[in-house]
Amino acid sequence: TLPQNDYLWAVYKHIYEFYLETGFIPDELKIKFIDTDFLHEYFKARFDVKQTKDMDYETHWNFCQQIQQMMTEQTHGEYDPIYPPENPNFIA
Repeated sequence: TLPQNDYLWAVYKHIYEFYLETGFIPDELKIKFIDTDFLHEYFKARFDVKQTKDMDYETHWNFCQQIQQMMTEQTHGEYDPIYPPENPNFIA
């Protein structure tokens, strides 16, 4: 759903902002720059997700949590996960 996708892209933006502040790149990738579009494609490939647009709530939530858990682990707790706003449409 749209609110779920908005949350996913907020996660990517949060990771991108973390990268700008710290220079941290997931999985120690040997690249010089990341952006939100790259993160979207990278995490889909890393977690074997074909598409995110039509995911059911639970699958979408798990995907977002896998991304943030990986970031938290790889940064030894420096990355601070974000959570969706309390929005009844999020679970629709």
